[in-house]
Amino acid sequence: MSAVYVGLHRGGGFIGWLIRLVTRSRVGHASILFGSTVFQASMRQGWGWTTIDRLRGPVTWYRLDVTPEQELSMRRWCEAHVGWAYDWRSVIKFTLLWRLFFNSREARRDQRRLFCFEGVYLCALEGAGIVLLGEARAWEIAGHVLAYSNLLARAEPGL
Repeated sequence: MSAVYVGLHRGGGFIGWLIRLVTRSRVGHASILFGSTVFQASMRQGWGWTTIDRLRGPVTWYRLDVTPEQELSMRRWCEAHVGWAYDWRSVIKFTLLWRLFFNSREARRDQRRLFCFEGVYLCALEGAGIVLLGEARAWEIAGHVLAYSNLLARAEPGL
């Protein structure tokens, strides 16, 4: 077995603060870790990667046990989506409850946009066929809800 780590962050800047306010949670951002490479969606670069030593702020890590094939598939999914824009519209819809004014996220899936929670969830689902949260759709996921998955166990990455 291999391990991939999902990071639930307290940070996330203004958007993270807004998400924490709306969800009444301590989580404002999410990322996924392969070795020392972290994939995440940020306002500045959209879906991209960084190294773990460049992360700032408190992070709670959760281990997802996967096969080596699933880990490779998930990493390839993340790499294939690098450069997708940050999905401002869905985040605004999520945080400010403007759902009545915008089309559903599913209707716009072809616009090559992701927000952090969605990217982490889709990495497991589309990348490796792992359903972290039952029937939830990726664009409905708030960060703190990821911690409720029975497939994730709280653990620190061994770097």
